[in-house]
Amino acid sequence: MKLSELMENPILLYSYIDVEPEYLQRPDRELIEKVYLPAAVSLVCDETGMKKEELDRHDDLTVAVMAAVRDMYDNRGMTTAGKQDNSKVVESISGHHRYNLV
Repeated sequence: MKLSELMENPILLYSYIDVEPEYLQRPDRELIEKVYLPAAVSLVCDETGMKKEELDRHDDLTVAVMAAVRDMYDNRGMTTAGKQDNSKVVESISGHHRYNLV
């Protein structure tokens, strides 16, 4: 699946998050679709050095975005002291496509 397909139909995220959309309150759905999804795309863009439009060339980057959204949703109530680590799935997939090697 291409990232653009996921962006057009964010309902596809819910099976990956393991939650049925009809059981979510509207604020939670909006949080996932309007905050976490765009933030996950930005994260993967930052990790790879690619523009959003370039992510569609690599289907595995859609998985990285979905993993980032799930990680954000699963950890939405947690706070950490010190450095927060990115998901290993996101880092691994994004690392294969990284342009900025600094």
